[in-house]
This record gives sequence, structure tokens and C-alpha cells, in this order.
Amino acid sequence: WASFDGDFTSEADARVYSRETDDDPAGSPTWAAWQLLESAELTARAIQFKVALTTTDPAFNIEISTLSVVADTAD
Repeated sequence: WASFDGDFTSEADARVYSRETDDDPAGSPTWAAWQLLESAELTARAIQFKVALTTTDPAFNIEISTLSVVADTAD
């Protein structure tokens, strides 16, 4: 919705979190706590990612068309 001066405003945020384990992820792994992921080099047997979407105005929502994490294996 446009404000009286034509600006679209609302506070919204998308934060990506990661957690890792050195255990076998197919078994019963013990995962580390979720940590905010801004930029990192992680070393683990398995890593999980999640995104938390928030807004301070229920009239606004977040649209994410593409969200990706690039992972490379170390030799």
C-alpha cells in the first residue's frame, strides 16, 4: 500500500542460518546450535540451512524468488 507521499515502506528481513555436525546425518546426529550465516567457510560432515522471514507490518510479506547456498567439497 502506498503511504500518503507515495513511498512503500515496511520493515522486513530474511536471515539465513546454518548448523553443522561431524556425525553421520543418516543416523542420529548431534547438531550444533543454529548460527546466523552471512558469509562463512564451514567444515563438517553435514550442514543444514534454514531461512527466517520476518516483518513488522502484517500488511507486508516477503517474496523470495531465488535463495541458494553454494557448497564445495574439500579434497
